[in-house]
Amino acid sequence: MLDKLFIAGLDTVFLGISLKAAETYQVSLETSHLDSTSFHVHGEYENSLPSVIFNQPESGEMERESPQAIELTYGYSRDHRPDLKQFILELVCTGDGDIPIYMKSASGNEVDSKKFGEIAVEYQKRIQVDSLIVADSALYTEANIQLMSNLKWLTRVPLTITLAKSLVKSLPESEFIKSKKPGYSYVPKEVTYGQVEQRWLVVQSESILDFGF
Repeated sequence: MLDKLFIAGLDTVFLGISLKAAETYQVSLETSHLDSTSFHVHGEYENSLPSVIFNQPESGEMERESPQAIELTYGYSRDHRPDLKQFILELVCTGDGDIPIYMKSASGNEVDSKKFGEIAVEYQKRIQVDSLIVADSALYTEANIQLMSNLKWLTRVPLTITLAKSLVKSLPESEFIKSKKPGYSYVPKEVTYGQVEQRWLVVQSESILDFGF
């Protein structure tokens, strides 16, 4: 049974179950929150599997190559255990109740900023719902926003982006609009970055200048 689940793809099986549950209990997919975490492991692990070709006549596919397992290896440890190997779990939850909808395991050295855009596109394609993808600043790279040009997304623009840093430093105090939330003001800006038009929002508090999209 475990072999069959692996061949079918655990992410595919999980998504099918979660979408059926969301439909049954009327969970909204209007917004979806994307993030990842790491899990460290102990012991020795073989990282390679033989490539196997198998037949699936019942599905109409006569031949298909088996998927390859992820690699348990060293990477950025959110558990603060860089001495141990790990794997990554990428997870999308609904904004309505934080219900897990989509998950995908990945090798322990995978970098969020290189994969978040692909995950957002794949997730949107699979759920076939026009959902707003919300994620942290790892989502905001030129490659990702170009990849997501047909999606709705919301994230924080990191100040490592030269354009963002320049904008924050150059905005005069007179442009800031007082927010209904006490102690905050903001400036909306229409910006083109990575050849994609987008709306940036510079938010200023009484003690901290923050920058977000």
